[in-house]
Amino acid sequence: MNGLASSLAEIEALKGITGKTACDIVVCPPFTPIERAVERTALKTA
Repeated sequence: MNGLASSLAEIEALKGITGKTACDIVVCPPFTPIERAVERTALKTA
């Protein structure tokens, strides 16, 4: 239920390893920073 905005950096770091492994990654952030977690992990399109 509670979370720290500083923990979002860990979620962002996971983006760097996707595509290099043969597994899925599931992240379950707490409710309070969930919107910021989605924004940081969203794929950017040019």
